[in-house]
Amino acid sequence: MRFLTGRATIGLTAGLLLVAGLATAQTQNGFVRSGGRAIPGATVTAICGADRIATVTDDAGRFEMGGLPATSCRFSVGMFGFEPAQKDAVASPVSLDFERIPPAELESISSCHTRRRLASSGMSSRSF
Repeated sequence: MRFLTGRATIGLTAGLLLVAGLATAQTQNGFVRSGGRAIPGATVTAICGADRIATVTDDAGRFEMGGLPATSCRFSVGMFGFEPAQKDAVASPVSLDFERIPPAELESISSCHTRRRLASSGMSSRSF
């Protein structure tokens, strides 16, 4: 019978630890929507302690990220034209979905804010 050398033992141990680490990593999936419609291209980020994992939604507004720990993470969604959103959750097979403010509502809020700023400066939107 032949025994493993020191280097082979270290390599085998490191390989087993890597496989064990991958086996305990969690996966989270979900959808990002606005008014029931998919938001493709939204950035979804998970901050889990010192680790930061990010992905982008596909054409159906779906995301999937792996390599998450079995502890709580802060998931956030960002997309130009939408308010950012955050949720704290532990990765699970349950879909983690985000419903965003529809752009029309966001535009209405923004234009109201702009009119107030113009009015306070003595200008109006007709000045342009």
